[in-house]
Amino acid sequence: MALARAAEARTARRALLAEVASGAVSVAAVFERRGQDLVGRTRVVQVLRAVPG
Repeated sequence: MALARAAEARTARRALLAEVASGAVSVAAVFERRGQDLVGRTRVVQVLRAVPG
């Protein structure tokens, strides 16, 4: 059960970072969602590294 939740969380974080990398979601938009558990557990460095350019 815990392994499945962890895998689901990794998949969701990967999707969020892919949206940032594609430019579909801005860093500001991610930071505005900081109250969400998914965003709260994503490292800032990961989000910044996902920014294109």
